Amino acid sequence: MRDLDFISSLGVPVYTRPGYGGGVYLDENYKFDQSFFTPQEVGDLVLALHIADCLSLCNHKNPILKKLELLLPELTLAKEHDFYEYVKVDPLLQDFDLNDPVIQNINRALDDEVWLKITYENHFFEIVPLYYAIGANGISLCGSDGQKKLLFPIQQITSCTTTTLEFDREQFQKYL
Repeated sequence: MRDLDFISSLGVPVYTRPGYGGGVYLDENYKFDQSFFTPQEVGDLVLALHIADCLSLCNHKNPILKKLELLLPELTLAKEHDFYEYVKVDPLLQDFDLNDPVIQNINRALDDEVWLKITYENHFFEIVPLYYAIGANGISLCGSDGQKKLLFPIQQITSCTTTTLEFDREQFQKYL
């Protein structure tokens, strides 16, 4: 019921029907009001999608843009055109593939808060993954071996595996 109250507070007309065949319903003719997102929020979303698309080999932007266009077609198309023409995101020397096993293992370790074993420039490291750093030289993994903060350019990590050794992110706050 709290979820339904929350959805309703957003202005979405949900209703319930008791009994056999009952449940929670949304009027089939309902469409999000154009005021669901402000013009500034649409611009922010389109910019974020544009940046993410420039950083990845995968095209996740277009399906999401199509959904935004259902709400505010002219504004969404205008913002996308502007960002495509006037905002160039080129911090990477090489493409970044979200499906790469190294990236997937880093993401898994970040989510599960487990240590990583990586090979970088023919050296072996066991580290706590802390975050991705995006800079002029590309995307790097920032981590710690427990003694110091370390930065590894993603493209130069030749192997990466997760371990079962867990860590508490709070213990590494000084490196964040």
